[in-house]
Amino acid sequence: MAGETPSTQPHGERSRASTPWVISAFLLFGASLAMRFPGVAGLYADGNPPIMARTWALLNHLRSGTEPFFLVQMLLWWGGIGAISAALGRGQRHGAAALVLLVGIAPLWLGWATVLLGDAQLACCLVGASGLLAHWRLDARREPRWARGLAILLIAYATLVSANAAFATIPFVLALFDWPRLPKLWHKAAALIALIGAVLVFSPVLNDHILGARPTGVESKAPLYDMAGPGIAHLNSGLRFWVGPGEPDADPPLSSAPNPDGLGAPANPGGEGLIAAAHLMAISPLGWPVVWLVVSAGLLWASMGLTDPQPRLGRALAGSALCMGASFALVGIGSDLRYHLWSMVAAALALVLLLDTRRLDRRRGFVAGGVLVAVIALGTIARLGGAGPA
Repeated sequence: MAGETPSTQPHGERSRASTPWVISAFLLFGASLAMRFPGVAGLYADGNPPIMARTWALLNHLRSGTEPFFLVQMLLWWGGIGAISAALGRGQRHGAAALVLLVGIAPLWLGWATVLLGDAQLACCLVGASGLLAHWRLDARREPRWARGLAILLIAYATLVSANAAFATIPFVLALFDWPRLPKLWHKAAALIALIGAVLVFSPVLNDHILGARPTGVESKAPLYDMAGPGIAHLNSGLRFWVGPGEPDADPPLSSAPNPDGLGAPANPGGEGLIAAAHLMAISPLGWPVVWLVVSAGLLWASMGLTDPQPRLGRALAGSALCMGASFALVGIGSDLRYHLWSMVAAALALVLLLDTRRLDRRRGFVAGGVLVAVIALGTIARLGGAGPA
């Protein structure tokens, strides 16, 4: 790969450098299980994605209830976060490794990642795929075929588990695999639009004829709502830019939604503490999707021309975050924060990876930072009384 610098650090020393981060990720994985076990069940109804229902049915052969799905989500979340952190640790980038773990333990994002919903599974699958590829790519090594195949499988599942996931997964996979070497920007844009369109067209066919989904009317109500609703006002509400005080539909649920099967369990003290911290994060700029949309756009602009493995992974994450966030101007049936979980997490991981390269364009970085400060200032003014309720 272009721009790679072979490492001269002894293999044993590099391996030991990653050990603290592997152990830390494992301990945080255990803490996450303890705080939210056996998993928080979202409202499980006909509107949930067929692939999630099929997977849950398969996992029920191992054990009925929420435990298997919750365990899988946490393995993907902390496996991916831990792999990225450990790869940075092997390169002696310990500050960046610590920040990646901080992204994983951020209470608002971890709180939503522990809920059994399609949006949480989208984020967990893509975090897992990112970590799997980062394990090799951040060492300037080519991943083996099995790892690439597993990453693609996770991305494919993520594509089918949320209504507008294609806006996140298609740019992500194209950027990860070098846009199959498309030479010009308009070629990339055309490929992106064509592939997203193809996924949106053929996903219902796959759901009906392969996954055996039955029509309930939900699948037709969502597009009608989108076309009839005020797109810009809806985007503003979802991104939480010019909104009033309070953050409705932002906090992760404390306990499982009522269900006839008794899925999930009441919150324990650890879970209560996590959700209390999540609320504080939600009302801060760290919990505003518009902030992370600006961050992802600024990172893409300031990192143009960087082709080494670490900035390429960071740009793939930022591009996915930007496309997913912007897509809510066209597609989106609600303003719940959970719909933005992946775009916020991806932008945060991209920020760590790209700032760590210390090679961003300074002028563009300062301009993007100024825009970010302005957005935070305007959002704060709105919340202090300049806007009506969100």
